[in-house]
Formats: sequence, structure tokens, C-alpha cells
Amino acid sequence: MTRNKTFTAIAMLLTLSLVAIYVPRTNVMGEVINGVNYDDATAAAIHAGMTWDLDANASATRLSLWTRYHDEIPTWVYSIISPNPVGVVQTFTMVIFNPQVPFNAQDTNDIRYKYHVEVTKPDGSTETLPPSGSFVSDSTGSTFARYTPTQTGNYSVKIVFEELFWRWNVPNAGRDYYGVTYLSSNRDYSVVVQQEPVYPSAVTSYPLPTEFWTRPIEGQNNAWGAVSSNWLNSATDRDYGSNNNRVQTQGTAPNSGHILWTKPTEDGGVVGGNNWDREGQVFNAGHQYQTRFSDTQIIMHGRVVYQEPIT
Repeated sequence: MTRNKTFTAIAMLLTLSLVAIYVPRTNVMGEVINGVNYDDATAAAIHAGMTWDLDANASATRLSLWTRYHDEIPTWVYSIISPNPVGVVQTFTMVIFNPQVPFNAQDTNDIRYKYHVEVTKPDGSTETLPPSGSFVSDSTGSTFARYTPTQTGNYSVKIVFEELFWRWNVPNAGRDYYGVTYLSSNRDYSVVVQQEPVYPSAVTSYPLPTEFWTRPIEGQNNAWGAVSSNWLNSATDRDYGSNNNRVQTQGTAPNSGHILWTKPTEDGGVVGGNNWDREGQVFNAGHQYQTRFSDTQIIMHGRVVYQEPIT
């Protein structure tokens, strides 16, 4: 009987040891919520009200958004309207944007903002753009709209950023915003509509120079290509047919032969002496076999860039 009691005690100890090994350790690494074992910080935020139902712990960025905004992030919407003033029955455009670029938005996913426009006409009637749905942004958070007024007077244009619940669950950093809400925002603009049409104009080119000038040429002087253009290609002809017609047809050149600048690139010529039964002993760098300016040179900004001689 003593022996049986001993075996029984040993068996009970082994059983208790196995139970101790296989009991779920729910309190060691945090807390189990809806079947998911979260760390302490994530669990505490969920209990406090953070929107989070992913099978993963919230990142430090996600917890920071909860701590700072309690998942309700304010937004600011803007628009650039042109032309303003505008003529009646003449279309003006609205570039609409939220400077908070949508997090992790790319052309390969659908992370986007939505907007609409509320127009109040001079007679008090209203119109919503678009008539149904919303304007969807591109990956930068921007979009645009057009409108053609039919009355003269002051139009009130309200740009509205629509509230956005961040539902995108992109692995890794894309989860940083999951569950937050971008609050709606709006901004009012006034557009003056007059009887006469408005034709915006801009200076697109400036006259060619009539006296000495230097580089760089200011970028708005795009017509100056007629006097500053260089051959942006390898040593070839204008028709890409042979090497006997090397001209630049889009620019002008001086009408007289001249030397603009020189730069020695390699040595050559008569060395002297009469060794090997030869008089003079001529030296050259081998450009007969490795020709210069064959396919690597380019002229830009008044400078020629080329491969230095190898030998």
C-alpha cells in the first residue's frame, strides 16, 4: 500500500506539472480580447475606446494617434479658383486639396480622399457638385472641379472635405492609421461673376537679346533657344544618315569662321631622335583607334561634357 501511495503521489505531481505547462499564459504578454492576445499598451488603448480589431498589436504611431486625437483627426481643406473674377457663362476651375497627404496612398491602391462643392448663386439657389457621389482625389489628396455660372453677381463656393473612416489594412506601416477618423472640414470662397468675359494672359516668352548676354538663361526666355541651342546628340547628321551633314537646324551660328575656345586633351607630335633607323620619332595617343567625340559628348548650359582620353 505504501508503494501504491508513492506511485499515486508521483502521478499526481506529474499531472499537475503538465497542467502548469499547458495553461494559457494570458496575463504574461498582455491580454486576450476577442480571441486575440494583445500587448499591454494595445489592450489598454482598446479598453479606453481605440478602434482596433486587427489580429496584431497597434504600432507606436497608431497608439500616438489615439493618445493625441482619440481617433478623431482634424483636417483643413483648401481650393485654388481661377479665373476669379470670371465672365458669365464662362467656366472657372477649382483645384481642391487637403495638405495632409493620404498616408501610404499610391497609384496601385485605392487610399483616397473625397470632396464635394456647395455653390450658392446670387439669387439664393444652391447647387451641389458633383450632382451625385463625390470628387475622388488622386494619391496626393488633390482633385479638381469645373463650374459655369449663369448669373452675374457674387457666388458663394463652399469646398467640403468629407469625413473619412480609415478602413485600409495595409501590412506593416499601412496599419498605422487603421481605425482613425479624418473629420470633415470646409472652407468658403467668393467668386465674382461679371458680364464681360475674362481672358487670363501670361507672358510665355521674351524678345531675343540684342546685345551681349551670358548664361544661364532665365527659364522663361524659352524663345532664346534660337540663339542658344546646342546639338544635344552624338556626332551625327541632321538626317541620321551619314556623318557628312553635321548641323543643328534649330539654332543659329556665327556667320564667320572663328575659334570660340580651345583646350588641349592629349599630347602628340614629333619627339626627336633617330632610334630604330627613323628620324623624328613621332608620338601620338592612339586616337586613330579610339576616336574622340564619337558617342559620349553632350552640350548643355553652354558647356561641353565629354569623355577624357583613356591613354
